[in-house]
Amino acid sequence: MISATKLIEMYIDVASQLPTLWYENEDGDRWIPPKNFPTGECNAPPEGFIYQHSMFPSDLKHLILGPKEGGGSTEYASGSSTYSEDLVTAMVKQNAYPLFDSIMIAANACERCLNVLLHKYGLDDGYPEYSEQWQRSDTVCQFCERDVLNRPMRGSLA
Repeated sequence: MISATKLIEMYIDVASQLPTLWYENEDGDRWIPPKNFPTGECNAPPEGFIYQHSMFPSDLKHLILGPKEGGGSTEYASGSSTYSEDLVTAMVKQNAYPLFDSIMIAANACERCLNVLLHKYGLDDGYPEYSEQWQRSDTVCQFCERDVLNRPMRGSLA
């Protein structure tokens, strides 16, 4: 039972408790590269630390599964996409969508829609819907395809 007189404040050290990259040896000992660890270079971890662990918090994974003979499923393909954390935060803060939906929208929006969303939620980048930049964009996704296909574009033959 927790004492009502003395509560201990939780402290989470993200760098040491939730690293996104670390190595382990056969005994399960962990080596976390220092923050100034050069990225993009092949710097080997200490000898014996042979298992690399990587976590990608802004990586949405997409799996394509099919039925397996005898039950269960088998993975046919997988892919991933990232998303703008700033956009997701803005969408949630403005009560536009819950967190899960905001992540799904930001991760699946084409360039045209992503720019419109960035503009709509007050972020530095982006452009308004139906603007000249919107019309010039050559991307289409499930969010804008009906609008794009039914709207004559500036300079088009339609």
